[in-house]
Amino acid sequence: MGGDCIGSHLVWLANGYDFLKMTVQCALGEEPDLTPERPKRTAYIRFVYDAEDYAVYCGIRDHYAGNLVESFGLDSFSSERTREVVDSASRYGYYILTCETYDELERMMGREELDEDE
Repeated sequence: MGGDCIGSHLVWLANGYDFLKMTVQCALGEEPDLTPERPKRTAYIRFVYDAEDYAVYCGIRDHYAGNLVESFGLDSFSSERTREVVDSASRYGYYILTCETYDELERMMGREELDEDE
C-alpha cells in the first residue's frame, strides 16, 4: 500500500474504493469488495514545505473550505519558525482537496492565471 495518504484517503476520494477495507479483506484471506462507495472525483494532496506553500493553503482554506477534506500540522505553522525539510517526516504538514474536475482544481490552485501568462 502506498504512503502519504494514497491508500487511506486519495484512492477513496478519487475513485470511491475503500482501499483500506480491501487491504484488510485481502489480509484476512477474503475476497475484496470492489464496489465503489462514492462517485469519482478529482483528489489532490499538497505538502507544505515553506511559508509560500502555507500561504497557498491559507488561500484555499479561506476561499474553498468546502473542498478542503483534511489538513494536518498547519494550525501551528509560523513563517518565523523555519527548518530545512529533508524528508517526509520533516514537512510542516499537508492538506487534501477534492473537487469535481481537474479544471476546477487548477482554478482553485491559481494555475489558470499562470497558464494565461505563459
